[in-house]
Amino acid sequence: MNLNYIAPIIVEGEKIVEILPEDVAKDDMKWVPSVVVYAVGVTPSIGAIERFIVGKGSFSVKPVVLYHSDGYFVV
Repeated sequence: MNLNYIAPIIVEGEKIVEILPEDVAKDDMKWVPSVVVYAVGVTPSIGAIERFIVGKGSFSVKPVVLYHSDGYFVV
């Protein structure tokens, strides 16, 4: 991997970094089969989310459930 430093542009005192589509294109496919889950009210546990998902369908592999500290899950 070849990394190059690109200095940010400063606009009105704020640093602006441009992210080009080709820089993230290869990672886009990784997130296509993902779902973001947000539960209103009391946040359920990861285990509760996993049991709910498994109860709703059949999967060739167990879905991976990740919790974000802002209170949502990525499945």
